[in-house]
Amino acid sequence: STLATETNTDYTGTTIDGVTLTGTDIATNKAGQLRIYASKGVITLNSGAKKMTKIEFTFSSEEYAGVLEAEGYSDGVWTGNASEVTFSNTGKQARVKKMVITVVE
Repeated sequence: STLATETNTDYTGTTIDGVTLTGTDIATNKAGQLRIYASKGVITLNSGAKKMTKIEFTFSSEEYAGVLEAEGYSDGVWTGNASEVTFSNTGKQARVKKMVITVVE
């Protein structure tokens, strides 16, 4: 099933459609966008017994797109097969407007 996650909620330490998001140096702004601060922000997505096969990020603007890094991640999309994926930001502040997470049982 595909789990679409909008960023109008406070992500930190919450479970979104069965996927738990935790992190360091992350926050949400007034618009509810997920902010991952430059050079230190790290988020971990954990789906428990399920496997995440794709994670797509939509950023708020080019200026705040940041540089998210994770093994198997490129062009705003992670493609893999894991129950936990950690992304780190090594560029400018990343403002994520939307995440679409595809999980399988």
